[in-house]
This record gives sequence, structure tokens and C-alpha cells, in this order.
Amino acid sequence: MTIWLNILRRKLKDYKTLLLMSIFPIMLTIIFVKMFTVTNNVDGTITLSVHVQQQEAALTRAVSSFMEQLSHEESIQLELVQEEEAALVIQIDEAMQVISVVNQSGDMIEESTLISILEQFASRYGLQVKMQVLQEEAIVIEETIIQGKGTSDFFTPLVVTMLVFGIMLGGSFGINQIFYMKQAVGWRALTAPISSYKLFIMEYTTSSFIIWIMGIVTAVCYQIIFNVNFFKVPTITILILLIASLLTTLLGMTIGLYVREKDMGENILSIIITFSAILSGKLMPMFELGKITNLSPIKPLVEQLEDIIQTGQLMNRGSFIGYIVIIFVILLGIVVLKLRRGEESL
Repeated sequence: MTIWLNILRRKLKDYKTLLLMSIFPIMLTIIFVKMFTVTNNVDGTITLSVHVQQQEAALTRAVSSFMEQLSHEESIQLELVQEEEAALVIQIDEAMQVISVVNQSGDMIEESTLISILEQFASRYGLQVKMQVLQEEAIVIEETIIQGKGTSDFFTPLVVTMLVFGIMLGGSFGINQIFYMKQAVGWRALTAPISSYKLFIMEYTTSSFIIWIMGIVTAVCYQIIFNVNFFKVPTITILILLIASLLTTLLGMTIGLYVREKDMGENILSIIITFSAILSGKLMPMFELGKITNLSPIKPLVEQLEDIIQTGQLMNRGSFIGYIVIIFVILLGIVVLKLRRGEESL
């Protein structure tokens, strides 16, 4: 117990990492929110001229009604006009559950805004429809599935991504753990009446515990500031944050074992975190990155947290568990093999 308390005290003195994990992501989120608000809404409103075909269909009437409701909001002004006057035309095949958008103006910002509106429509009514973006009526240039998940807001994906971003910054604890063991004081710790593996496990669990607590605190702050309910199902949210913390510490340890300088390790960690956040496609939810988002290792974590916020339950539970097991086994295997081979002076 004494050894664990000493480890905890030492790690809590790392004020730089603690502040970086908690304050930096929140400040960055506020900047992003302000930036996207200004970029997408320079005059205070977004004006869209839209025509909806197949007026007699029930799904069409529901879409039209939903869009009319949105037209009363300050941020979006929708003008339902005739087809020849419209910048965007919505075609609905109710039998096939297909919604097609014809971009007659070529304005990509207007197109992405309308698609976002249709996603909100699907979410509100719990629908699953196929979305097509047409260059011309007969040419499909993009096709996606819109799955309704309950109510959502525009900035939830951004906030969730930044929460995971902040947790991953805690990987510095894993890097510091490795380099601590390389120092003279670390060598003395390794000669203590406890096996080196037990000491590594204590270091690992302590780092993960601190990252986990900081993640929970940051999630509470996000909930207060941005009104994003991370704790609709508290036990699942806390479990996901714990999983993210365990993986983050392992990632930091893996990096620390393969670099010779701590600064280099932290730079590599920063690059991994930044690219993971960008490739997740959630930092800029108004832009669709397509299949490239599958390259982001944090995407499953972000999506599961989004599902908790929007529906109160985990979606695609099996694939998520498989992802966690695979990543954990790979990172743990790399760390254990490296330690056993003694290729680093630990």
C-alpha cells in the first residue's frame, strides 16, 4: 500500500500533464465551437432555398413539416420554393426509404447543411433511410445510410472527440513511467522487495486510475459547459472512460519503450492523438470524410460515447468489444515482449 501511495503522490505532482488533460481540451473545444459558429453562420442565419418533390407521400410531408419547424429557428432560414428556383431539391422514394438531394447550385456548404438537417430529421423520428447526393438526377455521387439515434445536436461529436482527445493526452504518464524506470531513482525502485513486473503493474494501474478520474471530471465539465449529457447511463460511460484510460496508458508505455528521449516520445504521442482526432471525422462534423475515418483508432470509442448520449445504450456492442480486445492484446503483447527481451535499459 505504501509503494502504491508513493507512486500516486509522484504522479499527482505532474501538474503539466494533469492540466493538459483537463483544461487544454476544454479550451480547444470552446475555440472550435466559436470558429465553426462564425464560419457557418457569418450573418447569424443560414439561408437555404429548397424544393421537396413527391408532395403526396407521408414521408415527404413529415420532412416538409420538420423543415418548416426549423425555418423558425434563428440559425437556419429555409425557403420552400419551386423546383426551378431551388438551390437544392429533395427527392423522396417512400417505398425504398431513399432520400436524394440534387445540388443545383453546386454550393457544398449548403449541401452539407441540408444533409445535417435530414440527419436530424431521421434522428428525431428514429428512422433509417438511404441518403443519396446527386450531381444530376441519374448520377449518384455519394450514398450513405442515415440511422436515427434520437435527438442530437451539432456539436456533440466535437465535444465527445475532444473528451477522448484529452484522455489520450494522459498517455504521457505511460511514457514518463518508462523513463522514470531508466533513471537512478527508478533503478532503486526496481531493487525494492517487490518484483519488477508487480512494480510495472502498480505504475500502470495508478496512471490509468488518474487518467480515468480526470476523464470523468472533464466529462462533468463538458456536461456543465456544453449541456452534453455523458452520464445518461453512468455505469456504461464510466466503463468506457476506464477502457480508454487503460488503452491510453498502454499506448504511452509502448511509445516510451521504443524511443530514446522522452520529448521524442511525447511528440510521437501528440502526432498520433492529433491524426486520430482528425481522421475520426468528428472534429468537423459538417464535412464527410468517408471511409478514411476507419483509420482512426479512437473512432469506436467516440461513436460509443455518442450512442450513450443520444440513445442511452451501446450500439454495435460486439464489434466494439472485439476492437477493445484486439487493441489491448496488441499493445500489451508489445510491452511484455519488449520488457522480456531486455532491449531497453530498465
